[in-house]
Amino acid sequence: MVIVCTVYDGRTIAKSTQTIAVLAGDIGLSITFPELDNVETVLEVEVMVTVPPVETPGAFSHKNIQGNVVGITLWDISAGCTLTWEMVAIGH
Repeated sequence: MVIVCTVYDGRTIAKSTQTIAVLAGDIGLSITFPELDNVETVLEVEVMVTVPPVETPGAFSHKNIQGNVVGITLWDISAGCTLTWEMVAIGH
């Protein structure tokens, strides 16, 4: 995780990145922001698919925040690809 900045009211904007190998289909992902105690909201989600770049993910949904962990579901992932996803969140 990388702390992007601290805003004037004391909240922190942080970025976290994760890379996984994907079998296929719809997958649930979770990412932890260890330097935040509580994620208030997700500001951005970016998904990059490589090796091979055969198809990009259709969409994500079912965002769930529990403390400093954020989970989402990605739909329509190609078999045999490597998925790197990055999330930017704000919290304390």
